[in-house]
Amino acid sequence: MNNFLFRFKNYLIILELILFVFSIFFIFLNKLLFCFLLFVIALILYLNIKRIEHKNKINENDYEFLSNLIYRYNLNHNKLQLISSSLNKKFYFYNQIILSIKLYKKSLNAENSFSNLFESFGSFYFKQIINLIIQNLDENIDIYFSLIEVKKQLDKEIKYMSKISGNLHSSISMIQLGSVIFFPIFAGISMNILEFTSKMNNINFNFENFSILFVFYIIIINIINFRYKNEEKISKISNIFFFSSFSIILFKISSIIISHSILI
Repeated sequence: MNNFLFRFKNYLIILELILFVFSIFFIFLNKLLFCFLLFVIALILYLNIKRIEHKNKINENDYEFLSNLIYRYNLNHNKLQLISSSLNKKFYFYNQIILSIKLYKKSLNAENSFSNLFESFGSFYFKQIINLIIQNLDENIDIYFSLIEVKKQLDKEIKYMSKISGNLHSSISMIQLGSVIFFPIFAGISMNILEFTSKMNNINFNFENFSILFVFYIIIINIINFRYKNEEKISKISNIFFFSSFSIILFKISSIIISHSILI
């Protein structure tokens, strides 16, 4: 499943974007059932793609795998057994590494056997570890001190990230929460209040212009939010479409609920 998502990721993201656009189209036609159906399908695609997109992120399993390799390196003289015994079965790449070990036993060529792991969504550090394993198997190079050096780099990055992540994520979350949830709800409520009061005072209120302005504004806000994030371009576009469509649907739903409340 993960290999399938990796190979066809860009196509799946394009499909996801199309579904988000059509969900917005149907919400403005007041076709709520079609809107929710398309949005849920797009959301499932979005969440599954995000689940495996951790290419540039520190993975705790990488650290555990690396630590186990270092600990067992001088205790286990069987290289393949060293690799397999250092793995946690819950490790994201457990099955792929075991498969690579089996391929190596047949071909005795580590570079070819482990090459599929370089095409995965593994982190930078994970790929460094695999590269060292290949050197150890193919060239019989002692990689003990190289593994320790990688661990030192990872330790430094973890310490640095732990210092800044708390404040950074809380600030970003509050900004996104406001722009994605609270603002669309208040905009939908405000629009209906303006429309209702304008009818009471015989003033012409243009609902379409207000909606177009809101859609344009929310897309610009999400473009700014995700512009400088450390992600692939297509992933940024996916995030922009997801959060924009969610906000637009929330805006429309809140306006529908308030309009019915006013009528009642």
